[in-house]
Amino acid sequence: MLDYIDDEEMRKNVCRSLNRGESYHQLRAVIANVSGRKLVGKTETELIINNECARLLALCVIFYNAYLLSKIFDYCREKKMKEECKKIIRLSPVAWQHISLIGQYNFTDEFQSPNLDNVMDQLIQNLSKVT
Repeated sequence: MLDYIDDEEMRKNVCRSLNRGESYHQLRAVIANVSGRKLVGKTETELIINNECARLLALCVIFYNAYLLSKIFDYCREKKMKEECKKIIRLSPVAWQHISLIGQYNFTDEFQSPNLDNVMDQLIQNLSKVT
């Protein structure tokens, strides 16, 4: 306990970890709010499936963001963009403002998933314009 009180860096790390957990719960709340906070399901099994689907969606958002941040970080490190690297390290992959959670999604075999490398190329082009 005294280490926590005396060590400012430890306090910052603990606070940052708590904030990440809170961000995850906020993302889960936003996903739940898409259905108007209605419990989708009548049986315990249906409720469990609904909860796990919401968890999967949250993890997909986090993976997508982490993938993009990782690629942008690699690009910035390769180009010796130290300030941008420092900023990227501090970003959290738990963000959803750029993702539409409403609408109809097609998960059939005919649907072609987005090419993340093309998304990365566009992000890097925009990054090059900004710096």
